[in-house]
Amino acid sequence: MPIDHIGIRVKQDDHKKTVEFYIATLKPLNYKKVMAIGPNEESVGLGAGRGSDFWIVTSDTHAPPSHFAFTAEGKFKGRRETFYGISRHNS
Repeated sequence: MPIDHIGIRVKQDDHKKTVEFYIATLKPLNYKKVMAIGPNEESVGLGAGRGSDFWIVTSDTHAPPSHFAFTAEGKFKGRRETFYGISRHNS
């Protein structure tokens, strides 16, 4: 099951520097800023060809520091609740 996208959360004061860091660091892998959401670009998506698969999001709350999303195929496509239920049962 491939990873669809990953997101990290950073404090608002660190957001711009963090985005600049990852753009420069991931440039050899052909990553660039693909999308920005919000009036101050609070959410920035980086990618290397197939859309945004690495997100840097502003968050000064107690939200989890990272987010992972997997691509489901075959009989599991569209069955998020099944995956969630299994993962909760096994934790």
